[in-house]
Amino acid sequence: MDLYLKNILAAGLIFLSNWALANDSAFIKLDFAPSLNLAKFEVIVNDGINRFSFTPKERKYWRGKLYAPFAYLEVMYSNSDSTYLFKQCFFKEKDCYINIIKSADENEYFSIDETRSSNITSYAEVGGAALDSFTKVQFDIWRKFVLDNNPKIGKDAEVTQKLMALSDSLLFRRLAFIKSYPSLYISSWIFSTVIAKSDRIAAETLLKLYNDLMPDSYKNTRAGMYTEDLIQNKINIASKAQFATFSVIDTKGNLI
Repeated sequence: MDLYLKNILAAGLIFLSNWALANDSAFIKLDFAPSLNLAKFEVIVNDGINRFSFTPKERKYWRGKLYAPFAYLEVMYSNSDSTYLFKQCFFKEKDCYINIIKSADENEYFSIDETRSSNITSYAEVGGAALDSFTKVQFDIWRKFVLDNNPKIGKDAEVTQKLMALSDSLLFRRLAFIKSYPSLYISSWIFSTVIAKSDRIAAETLLKLYNDLMPDSYKNTRAGMYTEDLIQNKINIASKAQFATFSVIDTKGNLI
């Protein structure tokens, strides 16, 4: 994101100025069961472009604009210094109510009660369960390595290099899933929020993948346009292309 801000494309600014006028809005209310330890929870919201993080001790709601057909919400619980439990779902531009309850399974601790929540779409429904099954072997190996070597990561060169290799394996397995199931919403989401931001795949290759795999229904959203701009920006930076001069009118009618 910092690289994007430092090298803003003309088209990117035009999109941003237009999005401020036309985005769909959403409101989320989070209801945690009284028996849950709120101090160890974190809530993450991704509107298709931006990532927001807050704790339920700070507030139990989120209001904002949506840039994708479905936005993402994750509820994460710190189980220990190095492990986390999390549940996830997607939501649209409506008032959403999310009920978080104590799980009967002690290993799970909590869950999202989908029967009592409203205007949410389950992670499984957008293809998340299929993705997790497809990438399970690579993810489990990656996760075990992280848990076993957490104190050494970033300090031990050999351990860090191994982690990078395992991360690459998981990344390319996810890409293989997207190629196999491009019509699933989770494929568009993972490509936009993970694959397109990776520096492990050449920018020209990313653009071809975007054009070949992303459905028009996602390309035509603000998130899809942002993803294309992000990739094109990488290409321009790599080729040291000159950015065009331009002027844009902001939402208050001022010349930028």
